[in-house]
Amino acid sequence: MARGRIKTDRMLLLWFAATVVWNMLSQILHISWLATISYMLLCVFWLWSLRREIPDRRIRYRLDAGGILLILLFVLRTLRYALPLDPAWDHLCWYAYYIPILGTPLLSLSLSLMIADRRPERHRRLLWVLRILWGLLVVLVLTNDLHAMVYRVWVADGRQHSSATPLYYVYILWYIGLTLASFLLMLYKCRISAARRLWWIPVLAQGAGLIPWFVYYAVCTGASPSIGGISLYNIQEIFLLLFIGLWESCLLIGLVPSSSLIRERAWIREGVRRAVSDELTEVRKVFGRINREADTFHRDLIRLGCLGAYIKRRANLELIADERGCLSTTELSLAIRESFEYYALAGMSVGYEETGNAEVPALLVISAYELFERILERTAGRRGMDRPGAAGSSGRVAFRRRRG
Repeated sequence: MARGRIKTDRMLLLWFAATVVWNMLSQILHISWLATISYMLLCVFWLWSLRREIPDRRIRYRLDAGGILLILLFVLRTLRYALPLDPAWDHLCWYAYYIPILGTPLLSLSLSLMIADRRPERHRRLLWVLRILWGLLVVLVLTNDLHAMVYRVWVADGRQHSSATPLYYVYILWYIGLTLASFLLMLYKCRISAARRLWWIPVLAQGAGLIPWFVYYAVCTGASPSIGGISLYNIQEIFLLLFIGLWESCLLIGLVPSSSLIRERAWIREGVRRAVSDELTEVRKVFGRINREADTFHRDLIRLGCLGAYIKRRANLELIADERGCLSTTELSLAIRESFEYYALAGMSVGYEETGNAEVPALLVISAYELFERILERTAGRRGMDRPGAAGSSGRVAFRRRRG
């Protein structure tokens, strides 16, 4: 998990919660546009927090474009409801909603296709087709007053009325389909990546947006739910929750590479390097003599295997420990068994008995493996197996691990 984003996420959540409360209070005071400005500032803060966080320019551009579209959605809401507009301009602001409503899911899908993909260019043709379709849909809705293909609008009894045409449901299918596709694709990539243990974070973030989305469309039939005449939320807030929640959760778990994650991983790598520094020094010594002394070539290869097994397994334990804090004793068993395989090649008689499994603090598992390796190294040293030219001899090392 990218710990550098946790503080940002807390600020975003607090800001959003405060804005939701203010949104309901401001309706009583009849100044609801202030809450809309707060939502826009929230999007601006989120974009500002990404300035130095995303090293991949293609991903950063898509996130920036997504944030700008969300800001546009709130700007259009402010223009439409906070300012007195001519009916023609009012219609244009209403229709312009579909620029971000259709464009944000497309950007999210594009981002989902790019993440953790070694050949993102293979999706270029599909994305171009979708962009052309998006442009066509936007043009149709912006010119709706000329052809009424998306909405039929008329005035009766001094009030404006509208009804949806079949093409309107194509718009609904577009943004619902692309939103769900981007979420499912990100979830799939989360499950096959190093972030698979944290797959529940994007699910939780999307649940926070999908539940009010379902209420808005399925329960309230496309209207804002309200209690006592006070509107709880609008479609703009749903979009903010859905997309910033999804993108930020992917940043948090490391599915989207961020600078804070890269720094964190560099710190972990340095810690792992220090943990196995003695073994790395020994590896360099063995490599230095392996070409000079042909008679010890076979033994040196075995020695490199013993050291390599410890380095690999110790590094693996350190990485898992950083993610989870606790380790299964099965991880210790796997590490010990691999080391035994190489020491058996060196002529040592080794054995290991395993019964049961348990989750214990990672420090205990790592300390146990380090102690195990020291015992093996001393046993090998006493029998001369770590010296060049030494003859193989057998020694017995046995470990037994009981439940708990």
